[in-house]
Amino acid sequence: RRSQVGIGCHFSLNAPVSVGDDVIFGHYVRVLTDTHALGPSIRRCGERIAQPVVIEDGVWLASNVMLLPGVTVGRGSVVASGAVVARDVPQNCAVGGVPARVLRTLPEGPPRDADIAQDLAAAEMTLGSSPEPAEEFDGGTGERQT
Repeated sequence: RRSQVGIGCHFSLNAPVSVGDDVIFGHYVRVLTDTHALGPSIRRCGERIAQPVVIEDGVWLASNVMLLPGVTVGRGSVVASGAVVARDVPQNCAVGGVPARVLRTLPEGPPRDADIAQDLAAAEMTLGSSPEPAEEFDGGTGERQT
């Protein structure tokens, strides 16, 4: 219920995919339920192995996420764009990377002002700040103000 799927998503359905309530799939998310065993040298792609994928309530899968067979994404978690999830994701955390790893835990309820301020400060440190104040333009006069 109340879940949304972005454009270009792919679900391989060789095993069950369980999707909870209020789940958001960004564009081009891939949910894979099958892989192959490693075969002999004459043909390395062996027997198909299908495993279910579970996505619990309140999860946000950002664009271009790939969930590999057999994983569970815990309730209230966020998976960053481009992440490849090869292991279970705990509840209420943010994961990212290839392979995905826990980046931080998230609050149970709505974010607090302190959490938002911390995120903004971290983003500013990552992006850096300009040594001089940015110039702004006055609405209709075109005059520069600093």
